[in-house]
Amino acid sequence: MSLQINVNGKKHLIPNAWNELSALQLKAFINLILVRFDQVFEIEGKSIFVRNEQKWNITRLSLLYYLLDLPKKVFRQLDEYQLDDLINGFNLLKFLFEECKLTKNHVPFICSYFQKLYSPGDDFSKIEGEEFSYADSQFIRYKQTKNVAFLDRLIAILYRKKDKNYNPEDSGSSDDLRESFNPKSIESRIKIVRKIPLHKKLAILLWYEGSRNLLPVRYPNIFTDEKQSDANNFGWVGVLLASSGGKFGSYNETKRTRLLLLLAESERFCLEALLIKRKHTANS
Repeated sequence: MSLQINVNGKKHLIPNAWNELSALQLKAFINLILVRFDQVFEIEGKSIFVRNEQKWNITRLSLLYYLLDLPKKVFRQLDEYQLDDLINGFNLLKFLFEECKLTKNHVPFICSYFQKLYSPGDDFSKIEGEEFSYADSQFIRYKQTKNVAFLDRLIAILYRKKDKNYNPEDSGSSDDLRESFNPKSIESRIKIVRKIPLHKKLAILLWYEGSRNLLPVRYPNIFTDEKQSDANNFGWVGVLLASSGGKFGSYNETKRTRLLLLLAESERFCLEALLIKRKHTANS
């Protein structure tokens, strides 16, 4: 829930969760924290430490300024005790340094070379099995290496041209305005992706990461270490085909099924198998 403060008789809503951030506030977080990360922090093992206290204090105040969304003149009237109370007392910045839970996509399309590519929308509701399999392999590689080439490829997989047959007024047509996923067309979009600003690429990354972070919570029997390892080696389509008991047909039919439907059915199938196994063990 957003926090509310009154300033000069006017109500101001302060975001208290990732999905409450505006596009401008998300861009501020990206530019202040992600882009300048090495200037402010250093990593030792799995721990993160502040490298420069002065820069960290400036960064926190800048973040607070964007979160409060107050006129600059009003913000400057806040004294150091009020600022400290907002940062440390109310912990207004805390959620930004916890696990990313952003499922709202603030980059609905990207443009370059007079071409427009469209996003899959919020969360993963319009992503198919094969599409996720390709995208997730690039996401994992980017997280491991921080090589922007993998991030560009992730975006080129997810962002595609508008389907020529898309018709929002036709109730029988797909709700996804993008053309169908085809692995052979990925390379043709990478040139477009390379030209978009870094902050947009990172906004897309945060949306993907936040949406993906929810999957193990919702489908714990699918996102096990064993199945993740199998997916890394063989792709998610094969894992989901086996996990769903082949309910959605062949491999080719399964890869064209919406991801969230695949995951829900696979989770149900795994739970049923576990119950049968426990019942058999109890009776033996």
